Amino acid sequence: MKIELLSISWIDARELPIVDTPFLLRAGTGSWPHKVITGLVATSNPEPSFGYTSAAQFLAPRQYRAALGLSLRDLKLVEAETLIDAGYTPPANTAKLSSWFKDAVPLGDDPTYYPGEASVLSGVVAGKLHGSSNLSAPAGWAVIAGALIKFRAGNHTDAIGIEKAGSPVHVPWVWCEYALLQKQTSYRLLALGSRFPSHAWYVNGQQVGKALQKAVNCSNIEPAISAGQPKDQPLTPAARDQGAGPADRQLFSIARGDQVDIDVSKYFDERTSPRVIR
Repeated sequence: MKIELLSISWIDARELPIVDTPFLLRAGTGSWPHKVITGLVATSNPEPSFGYTSAAQFLAPRQYRAALGLSLRDLKLVEAETLIDAGYTPPANTAKLSSWFKDAVPLGDDPTYYPGEASVLSGVVAGKLHGSSNLSAPAGWAVIAGALIKFRAGNHTDAIGIEKAGSPVHVPWVWCEYALLQKQTSYRLLALGSRFPSHAWYVNGQQVGKALQKAVNCSNIEPAISAGQPKDQPLTPAARDQGAGPADRQLFSIARGDQVDIDVSKYFDERTSPRVIR
């Protein structure tokens, strides 16, 4: 039996401020939080579907901020099928803004999907939790596999935020993780992510859990836009990230959201599994 696990992270517009006239009057066009929030709204993603038949087709539109996948065959990790993908910042969609606002805050019409960056700490491990995990395995449950991706927007998006929006900080680190646990014939998926953006988890192409991002405010102390490394410091390369301890306590990383605990036993029982990949 083959089992596929996947997480996907995205920026959900529903938990972002509405960019309209009252927003402009409250924030002011010269405010860096106002400009950064406008960029988040314009590049927000549609919510991913509740199921898919092909992970490659599911991810093909590039409307996600990160994806983390692993495969198990007879409960053994298939290392060649690990997916660590830092996603993209999609082109700005000005249709998400009030019509006149497009001129007040020009975003351009660049059609490029700019790739994000994954920390070197990201990875999938067998038989234990990831080294940067924020999860704890309950007593009596064995960990089959643990996975975590720590990611951020890429250099192009970071430069836009600093040079055009006037942000005093670089883009922050965000993260998503999960672990598959077993106790005799029972299986559960523990899942957790940073409070921003949103995250969803899938087993064999079916969504089993979701954690929407916490509401984002237009403020210079809003964690989603203020937690990054100060702009007067050279941005530490993702390949040299040396964060220690749980991901939510690492430097310039956004704090945790709500943990999800899902019974996924049916996917391991061929009599009741809705779809078993072979």
